[in-house]
Order: sequence, then structure tokens, then C-alpha cells
Amino acid sequence: MTTLEIMIKAEDTVSIASLINATANKAAATITPVLGEINLELISGNLTATATDRFMAATYATTATGEDTTFRLTAAAAKFLAANVKRVNKHYETPPVSFLVDVESRRVTIEHGGASFTDTWYLAKYPGVLSLLDTWQPAAVAQPVKLRGEFLARLHKFVDAFIRVDYWIMELGRSGGSYKSERPGPVMATAGKFRVLVQPNNYVPGESF
Repeated sequence: MTTLEIMIKAEDTVSIASLINATANKAAATITPVLGEINLELISGNLTATATDRFMAATYATTATGEDTTFRLTAAAAKFLAANVKRVNKHYETPPVSFLVDVESRRVTIEHGGASFTDTWYLAKYPGVLSLLDTWQPAAVAQPVKLRGEFLARLHKFVDAFIRVDYWIMELGRSGGSYKSERPGPVMATAGKFRVLVQPNNYVPGESF
């Protein structure tokens, strides 16, 4: 059994934990547990965290120290981070958070400020949502789209450096597959180190709500 220690800045960990707002709800995660988890991949000091429920896909990119590895955070782990990693004041730098990762047993132990939490992530391959974010392209034609209020409300729950994100840049994307300019593609919302894809609904001109 090999345990790796990954150190992540405190402000980044709370942002990563807020990705739980892009995962599947409790009922959906019961059916597909992997969609209720946050995936973290560390390569050469570059850390990428992703989350999805198939209708929203989000990523947060930052840096961390430790050996290259991939692990996941459960909803309970994200809740622990949100509750225990706090900024004391703007003049005090909160110590980094330690993640002790055992890939073979799928176990991660989080340690911070005397508090500790251990959980095991689900045995299943994580969806390849990062490629969707990396290959996204803006639409060539501007047009209105419908976005569910639930998705917009979720965006307001994302946290950047201990503060909720108030402003997002929203861009309409191209539709996938055989590209047709009249069909809306995923909307890209960006803020700081966050990128979030939101699947819109079709909008019919003159449609009332």
C-alpha cells in the first residue's frame, strides 16, 4: 500500500469543494454514484478538478505539490472541507490542506487544523468531461437560449478564494456533432479558475414562460 501526500492551498480547496454544486443530486448519485464525486488529477504540479451531472460540467485549475496521481472527493469530503477550511482574516494566510491518498484502496484522508476526515471514493471510471471543456468552441451566430434557473442558482454557490462568485462571463457554444448554426450548443461560464459548461434548452422565438 502506497500513500501519497498532496498539499493544496486552503483557498483552492474550498473552491474545489464548491464543485460539488455541479455534481448529481443525492437521488441521481444513488443510481450513478460516480456522478456525485469530484475528480482530481495532479500532473507535474498542475491540479485539475472536475465535476458533472451530465447537464453541467465544471472544472477548476490550479497548482499543488505532490506526486502525480488521480483521486476523488465524495460529497461528504467536500462538506468537510467547506466546514473546516476557513479564512481567519485577510492578514493571515490559512495553512494548506493535506490529502493523504491511497489509490489502491481508493481512500483519501484530509487533514487540516487538527481536524481529520477519511472517506473512500466509488469504484467506477470517471466520465471524460474534461475533453468537452477543452474542445468547446464559441458559436458563430449569436442567438437567445434558455437556461434553467436551477443551473444559474448553482453558479452562485461556487466559491473563489473563500468568496462566492458574483459575476460570470457567459458565452454561447457551437452545437456538437454535425454543426448547425441554428442549434445552440453548451453555454460556457467562466470566472477566475473556473470553467463551467451548462446545457441550454431550445428557445422558440415568441415563446412565453
